[in-house]
Formats: sequence, C-alpha cells, structure tokens
Amino acid sequence: MSDLEFFGKAAPGTGSPSKERGDCPFTQRVFLELEELGLPYTATYIQEGPNKPHWFMVKNPSGLMPVLRDGETWIQDSDKITEYLDKHYAGNTLKIPVEFRDVGDKIFPIFTKWLQSKDPGSPCRDEFVEELVGFDCHLQNHC
Repeated sequence: MSDLEFFGKAAPGTGSPSKERGDCPFTQRVFLELEELGLPYTATYIQEGPNKPHWFMVKNPSGLMPVLRDGETWIQDSDKITEYLDKHYAGNTLKIPVEFRDVGDKIFPIFTKWLQSKDPGSPCRDEFVEELVGFDCHLQNHC
C-alpha cells in the first residue's frame, strides 16, 4: 500500500493548507495522473506566497509546487513526479507506447497552416480533415 501525499497550489483565499485545488496547470497535471493511475493519495493544497506552513518548508525548502511525498521520499516538479510514478507504479503506467508516439502529431501544425492561409478552400483543409480521420480511426482501433 502506498503512502502518497500530493501538495499543489491552493485556490486563492482558501487557506494553507487547504483541500481546494487551485488553477496551476502543473498541479492539475499531477492530479490527473494520480487519478488516471487509480493510486490512493491524500491531496493537500498550499497557498502561493511567503506564508507557507513551516512543516511544508522544512520538507520542501524551495516552497515550489507541485510536490509528491511517497513515504519519506519528496519529489518536486511535475515532470519528475510523473516520471517517478511511471517508474515506481509501472503496473499502472500512462506512457505512450513507442509505436503510437507520432499519432496525431500533425493535426495542430496542419490546422494552423490552414488558418494562416485564410482560404476556406485551401488544400490544407483537406490535409487537416485527413489527419482528423486518421486520428479517429486510431482511437476507434486502440481505445
């Protein structure tokens, strides 16, 4: 059984510590990963600014968030936290298989190219639709 505690940015004005999650995208990322992995954890949210709780600053002197505590191990930074979760809770990994890494990677660039052309009938539109159809096909076959 894991002893995971997640610390992230609190919603403004909710106190510190708080049970209300703030709007930090890095906090949201780790929260989503923990939820998707189905790992049991406790969430504690800390107000931004100079008045962070002393006990938090003792364990996390920089005061930066998000932070994950797994037993006695403290990990800071959303990239490092998600890597840690993938490594230590591998049975539940969210990593994309190598063969699927390029799926959908052309959608946004082609969409941007079409928008920049300012021509509704541009050939970029057809490329965009083709990419969306391919992505949809992938999802139908692999999800």
